[in-house]
Amino acid sequence: MFIIANKSNNDEIHKIVHTTINEIYSKYYPEEVVQFFLDYHSRNNITKALREECILLIEKEGRIIGTGSLLKNEIKRMFILPEYQGNGYGSLLLEELERRAKKEGYDTVVLDSSLAAYSLYEKKGYIPIKYNKIVTPNGQLLCYNEMIKTFANEEHLIDYNNRVFKSISNSDNGEVSGSTIFKYKQENNIIWAEYSGGQITRGYLIGTSDKEGKLDFSYQHVNIENQIRTGECKSTPEILSDGRIKLLEEWEWTSGQKSKGSSVLEEVNLKEKL
Repeated sequence: MFIIANKSNNDEIHKIVHTTINEIYSKYYPEEVVQFFLDYHSRNNITKALREECILLIEKEGRIIGTGSLLKNEIKRMFILPEYQGNGYGSLLLEELERRAKKEGYDTVVLDSSLAAYSLYEKKGYIPIKYNKIVTPNGQLLCYNEMIKTFANEEHLIDYNNRVFKSISNSDNGEVSGSTIFKYKQENNIIWAEYSGGQITRGYLIGTSDKEGKLDFSYQHVNIENQIRTGECKSTPEILSDGRIKLLEEWEWTSGQKSKGSSVLEEVNLKEKL
């Protein structure tokens, strides 16, 4: 399925890149910015990249349908033909490039993400580290994100990084409701999240995740009555049939009435509007 490109593949790479930019990028960028991308991925630049980068091609039934490359730990030039997008080929290519970076001993990978590809990279655990703007001669903006992914979390069964959860049930003595949204981060075994909505004005939690994905954390928030509430919680994950995560929580207030309760969170589908 994966082929290492050579100089004879220049035209194929050029066609994939330019076809994808013309059909997809025009939905996100003005015309002059689209032309900037086309000029940047010229045949001459692809020829230079073939000498310097490990360029992969992804093949399906004898047809080259995508390409991506690796330069040290930087992933570059990831494109899948539009008619094959949405079928997992981008994810397969990305995972293969990551695998090769890990094999070379790198702990992280970096890339520049167009607006069109941002949601894929975020779903795959990439974190934006810098938002960039380039102004074209006519004043149009080319916007893109520099992103990074660390492989450290992969020793854990579940990686909570960049996952979003909402409450689907809670004990009557709790303050979290169906309007409360949790945005999780993870680095190694450390997890943290910001949460708000419903009775919660703003809250934070921090704790640890074991290798099975069980969470042990402390939380604190300010509610809509301007009260500071604190507590502790242990969460056990379940993997749903569609791959999302459900968290079964047992918690206890450490302020106020110091009562106990239980709640359930479910991961929010990336296509679901919050």
